[in-house]
Amino acid sequence: MGSLFRRFLCLSPSWHRLVLDAMDENCQRLETDFVMKNYKYLLFKKSYTNSSIINFCGRKGIRVDRVLVCELLENEDLANKCLRISYSYAYSQARRKQREVFHADFKLDVTKPG
Repeated sequence: MGSLFRRFLCLSPSWHRLVLDAMDENCQRLETDFVMKNYKYLLFKKSYTNSSIINFCGRKGIRVDRVLVCELLENEDLANKCLRISYSYAYSQARRKQREVFHADFKLDVTKPG
């Protein structure tokens, strides 16, 4: 699967754009939900897909990351505290009847500048 993803990206500029647009469309609901839940603390700037070839246990594969670029907003309530942002999402495959649930947890120490 991983090598196919990279091959689709390299077919032509239009295929590259189609694949990345499909990733954008697929991630839009999750990203919108993330932004709406954290708008008091984070300013969403942009998002993009990044892929890289990896080797694990002697096998070649691909790592695909969805990157969300955000800026921490000034918020006096958070000064000198830890901001924890967590979310979960489920992924279903047509061949499997059960859903896989993924979790992400981020912790940021918030300090005043300077």
